[in-house]
Amino acid sequence: MTTENPGPKGDDTDDEAVPTYLWNYARNFDNIQLASDDLNRVMFDVLADVSMSLFEVSSRAKSIRSFQDKAKRTVKDDQTGVQRPKYSDPAAEIEDCVGARVILFTQSDVKDFVKQIRARFDIAREPHNPGDHNHDGYDSVHVVINGFADDAHAQRFKHLRDYLAGRRAEIQVRTVAGHAWAAYSHDVKYKATGNMYAALDDKSAKKRVDLLFFQAAGHREALDLAFDRINAIIKPATGVIAPVEPQSSAEVSDAEPDSVCVRPHESNTTEFELNADEFYAVLEEHYPEFDDDTHDEISAALGRIGALHLDGERFGFERIRSVDDLRTILDLCAEDSERVTSLMDYQSAPSRIRRFDDDMLALVKDRYLQTAARDHVRGPVFELRLRRLRGKRSIYRIDGPEDAPTTELTGAATLRALVNLVIERGELNSANIDAVVSDDPDEQFRGRYVVVETSHGSVNVNSNMNREWIDSCIRELIVRWRRLTDEEIDVTRGGDSIGT
Repeated sequence: MTTENPGPKGDDTDDEAVPTYLWNYARNFDNIQLASDDLNRVMFDVLADVSMSLFEVSSRAKSIRSFQDKAKRTVKDDQTGVQRPKYSDPAAEIEDCVGARVILFTQSDVKDFVKQIRARFDIAREPHNPGDHNHDGYDSVHVVINGFADDAHAQRFKHLRDYLAGRRAEIQVRTVAGHAWAAYSHDVKYKATGNMYAALDDKSAKKRVDLLFFQAAGHREALDLAFDRINAIIKPATGVIAPVEPQSSAEVSDAEPDSVCVRPHESNTTEFELNADEFYAVLEEHYPEFDDDTHDEISAALGRIGALHLDGERFGFERIRSVDDLRTILDLCAEDSERVTSLMDYQSAPSRIRRFDDDMLALVKDRYLQTAARDHVRGPVFELRLRRLRGKRSIYRIDGPEDAPTTELTGAATLRALVNLVIERGELNSANIDAVVSDDPDEQFRGRYVVVETSHGSVNVNSNMNREWIDSCIRELIVRWRRLTDEEIDVTRGGDSIGT
């Protein structure tokens, strides 16, 4: 079907009739772009929710030209042997018009992230890795989504919700090593202009290039394996979430302090005096600086409290049944507050419920984890947060200054701590680094930044950085520190100095 409308401006279609699907795509492109922006925010939201380290997140709406080129593709008909259009309805069948790419450091993080995506979205089909079929060295998990799994997320990201009402989007998840292979392979073999690989007349030369890429894939796999082994050493896993049977009081008394003693979500409401208003009033009192929560989030957290079974010998009671019990628990949480903040490395201010959940995971660990075991979204999220709270990602340390943090930190937290230390020894602009640190409040690094408060004022620090970039900035700040003061300072990562 065609239309007599001329093609969209800039599409070089002149006065030729344009297919309706292409015309509609061009007219709706602004909304498609908004859906892409929403998908990008969802990816960052998922990563922040589980405090997962990332290398890069990007999203894009397929350009009108790219959509047009893909829609024109043909395939050979199995019966007639004649080329026919690949897509009968391109707008509905092309699944990557809205797409996101998430690049993480390890294969274990890739698996964890895909698990989070499955919990939040309706999946069109099982996630797949095209490299498993092609055996060409490509390694990236493709997840095709066609809707949100719950109304809460759908309401937050309305542009993406509306887009997915009749179409699909694709999320690619890969490691840094896998991305390096894929990016260079694509640049060499499929670059639209200046493609020297395609121009090779010598077939043996092409075969040598193909062989080298295949060998490079082996090195990529070895690098992924090495990173996962490093991950296993510095980031101990908590194991999987699995429901357990209720235990007798005798069994409970002999259990490990952090072991689980009740079936998940089996709330004992006997003498349970807390209601939602009282519960949240105490959280507002304890966490005055954090963001508000929705009624659903408050109710869900209250349900987890009702399902929680505590170690009576440790806390003096086995259930949180009253405001006094809740305050007692929060006072204990406060003793570990600085460590929790450091380990979670929040990229933006958390809500009160988010912080309460993290404090409870830090305090009673698997017992609180188990209260979310049957929640398909919270369960996997809590599992990853607990891994982080057990210290798996904090391998940096600042030694020397008396006012430096005394605990191990993440790379991002170390960078912010050094920014503060340098400014305290100098001026507000002493730590300014192009694209990283700015004392200009309008410099917000595309919305991904953390405000660092100092005695001289506040600065914005980019929070969307990979480890190599962070380490280079740490070295720069150490150089500036030594220009400002004779005080000794050393920054280590995993015990090795990274200072200059």
